[in-house]
Amino acid sequence: MTRSPVGLDFVILRPHFFMNNCLFGAAESIASDGTVRYALGDARVGMVDPRDISDTAARALIDPRWDGGTYDLTGPQSISGHDVAEYLSAELGRKVRYVSIAPEAAADLVRSMGGNEWQAEATRGYFSAYASGWGDFTTDWVPKISGHAARPFSQFAREVMLPALKLRADAA
Repeated sequence: MTRSPVGLDFVILRPHFFMNNCLFGAAESIASDGTVRYALGDARVGMVDPRDISDTAARALIDPRWDGGTYDLTGPQSISGHDVAEYLSAELGRKVRYVSIAPEAAADLVRSMGGNEWQAEATRGYFSAYASGWGDFTTDWVPKISGHAARPFSQFAREVMLPALKLRADAA
């Protein structure tokens, strides 16, 4: 067991690209023209389901085997925006296309939605890194720590994204 300099146990979890980031603006663009727009280019990303993050954190808090470690959390596969569109097409029963936008356009979108300059530039920076391939990796820390397999994007799309898209469509 590793202790911090002040004598406290610790675990550092570093979750990767959250799958729920794919909800950002998706309802509107799917409804208007059947597209999802992300600033990923053709890059692949080891997206993680936020439910896996919370499951892993809960187990890490009560199981001292993980004390003192730093763990990068990802989903089970590295996927692209094209893959996201394919999963959504299958779940919705109609064609959804992926359209890549520039990281600068993602930053502009954040600004247009009321985000401040720091948020816009952080968005631009992250998407520039992801589009360059920075996020194309996976780890097995979710199953090792949580005790269950990491959820694939297809499951997230079915259980979280589609109900959220339906709620947004019903509210419009």
